[in-house]
Amino acid sequence: MISLLKSCISEGLRRDEAQFDQYTAQKLADEFYFWATHQGAELDLLPIKNGRRVGVEVKFADAPKLTPSMRTALVDLNLERLWVIYPGALRYALAPRVKAVPAAVLADRGAMQIWRAEK
Repeated sequence: MISLLKSCISEGLRRDEAQFDQYTAQKLADEFYFWATHQGAELDLLPIKNGRRVGVEVKFADAPKLTPSMRTALVDLNLERLWVIYPGALRYALAPRVKAVPAAVLADRGAMQIWRAEK
């Protein structure tokens, strides 16, 4: 899928956000939750492992930004950290405990990367 995504981008074809979201979700966990509030805040994936909670938001943007939903999820769900997976090339902090991470990291290093401690 990463090579398909890269070829679609390089050829200027329309990107398929739903397909990108589905691919990313399948790479992250066998079991996970979707979380949403009545006020409209939501989180794409909430994997829980050994009591640890890591939020995952999938964005199909060139430079994702911290959203009100992400802030709410961090507090309400007591997240250890939140990963924003996107199709870009740079890994960068959006806020304390929130990182934008290229989807290629999952392809290169594996989905278990979300559970490893930050260096």
